[in-house]
Amino acid sequence: MERLPETEDQKHYRRETLPETESLLELSSPQQSQPLRKESIETEIEDFPEGGTRAWAAVAGGGPSMRSVSTKTIIREDSPSKIAWIGSIQLFLIFFFGLPIGKLFDDGYFHHLVGFGSAIYIFSYFMLSLAQPHNYYQVFLAQGVGVGIGMGLIYVPSLTLAFHYFKRRRALAVGLSSTGAACGAIIQTIGLNHLINGKVGFAWGIRIFGFIFLILAIIGNLLMKPRLPPKRLRPGPQPKPDVKKIVTNIPLLLGILGTSLFLFSAFFPFFYTQLFAILHGISTNLAFYSITILNAMTIAGRIVAGLMADRYGYCLKLVVLLSTILMGSTTFVMIKATTVHGLIAFTILYGFFSGAYTALAASSISAYVDNPNEMGVALGYTMFIESFFVLVAQPVFGAIVDAPRYKWNNAIIAAAVIVYGGVALLLISRMLLAKHKKTWKF
Repeated sequence: MERLPETEDQKHYRRETLPETESLLELSSPQQSQPLRKESIETEIEDFPEGGTRAWAAVAGGGPSMRSVSTKTIIREDSPSKIAWIGSIQLFLIFFFGLPIGKLFDDGYFHHLVGFGSAIYIFSYFMLSLAQPHNYYQVFLAQGVGVGIGMGLIYVPSLTLAFHYFKRRRALAVGLSSTGAACGAIIQTIGLNHLINGKVGFAWGIRIFGFIFLILAIIGNLLMKPRLPPKRLRPGPQPKPDVKKIVTNIPLLLGILGTSLFLFSAFFPFFYTQLFAILHGISTNLAFYSITILNAMTIAGRIVAGLMADRYGYCLKLVVLLSTILMGSTTFVMIKATTVHGLIAFTILYGFFSGAYTALAASSISAYVDNPNEMGVALGYTMFIESFFVLVAQPVFGAIVDAPRYKWNNAIIAAAVIVYGGVALLLISRMLLAKHKKTWKF
């Protein structure tokens, strides 16, 4: 059959939609050029760079993009359970937006999400500087709702980007990318404490960090670039993520419930250790820095766990389970953390093991997903379910603590037991997955 000559409109469309590198294929027929392009994209999807300037820049960009805000530094006079609602709603929104954001990320809207999320985050932070320091609802709206929405748009794209660049070294890459929140918590907690309680004051103390976050947001947006072209720009029909397969994946669902129980308890020491220490006669200064020690050790835990998981490959699941078991056991140590040495030992151990699990939790999700293009949806689905657990967790623990009676032992034991419940579900999930894959090497 004789090939018809291209019209000017067809030539223009082809020049606009195909890269310059495909100009050598202009003499090929459409039936020949499209499969070549499709195969090249499929090869690109399967071939992970495992390094390089662009890959590590994406990991480095995730750090400045992930930040956290210290509520304790801003509000001091409200009850711990009331303050906990600000952090809980912030965490809820970060996790809740995971499902739709994961889908949009897979569809190629990475820069739209990160850019818009950064703008909302910075705007909310500057609005926080206009709030009265002890006006609970103003701080709740600016920090809990506004910052939560901004971080919700940023978190999944920044974290998932590492999955597109790394497979063999994925655990380390994701762990490093997620250290931004811990670093931000350390610097911000110490910095805001000195600024707000010094000559600068509340409003300008917040604004100074707002400008710092603005610079970090710009750096993060410039460093992070998706490896794969957006689906809407790829020639030919594109496979859609099998959402039904993901949602009905029983091993994945059990794994999500296990991580949800972990998250339910994981943040308890971060919210209540400072108050626990002060009420047990430890100096206010050391109690304040106990949260800094916790966050610093999560960074060490993330890096060490990532190196171990990548070094021993298929033992990732064992590292995840081991770090979770040790974190649950360390939670019991908090009962005896009523002295200076006990508090320091607890914060070091708990921070390290919780950081180790946090770094590997997202990486372990990839074992349940066969197609890299479905990773955003799978991670978003995971976070969507987890969001409801983190929303109610700290207020529930606040009720168990029961101020001013402060039944600390009840809350600590409950937190540890819930972590062990998560371990049981994770173990069952991994056993079912191994049975399905007919191997433990995943």
